[in-house]
Amino acid sequence: MVAPSEPSAHDHLRHYVAARQSGQWLVFGNGEQVAVVAGRLESGELPALALDGLDYEPDPPIFTPRLTVVAGGQVGGRAWFGAARHSSGERTATDRLTLEVGQLEPGEGVLMTTYRSDGNEIATGDPFTEARITAGSRRGLPDELWDSLPPQLRIAAAVFSPGGLAEADIRQTEPAQS
Repeated sequence: MVAPSEPSAHDHLRHYVAARQSGQWLVFGNGEQVAVVAGRLESGELPALALDGLDYEPDPPIFTPRLTVVAGGQVGGRAWFGAARHSSGERTATDRLTLEVGQLEPGEGVLMTTYRSDGNEIATGDPFTEARITAGSRRGLPDELWDSLPPQLRIAAAVFSPGGLAEADIRQTEPAQS
């Protein structure tokens, strides 16, 4: 769960369950929609339908995309990536992308990012990017992910697998001391 480090009021943009094991499914994402999607899967909806109907955050000017991944189940190693994004044009309607990814080979991955930045300007990220890693094991993956991020953009990175959420490897920036 992403929670405040100091006592404060609940903020749905910053305080939410980021990953949830829901029966045979592992659901993770960047907002409260993780619980919504996990609940839909528990009620028997298929992954693509469980990801439908989500909206981006109404936080102008960025309009944070809501990104969600469903993995696991008895479906041959497939995963579903869902993105609810603000139109790049003038429309206010949500653009929804659902990407089904087949069996990935070792070293292959798919990234969905909320934002992209040159270190100065922040904008909504691309819908998805295919990636290749060189880490030879799961233990090396968090370090490779962390080291690939520019230092000013390092907030958190986690590596977990269906059925193994409690054993997640997490890297995060230490809170600033005041």
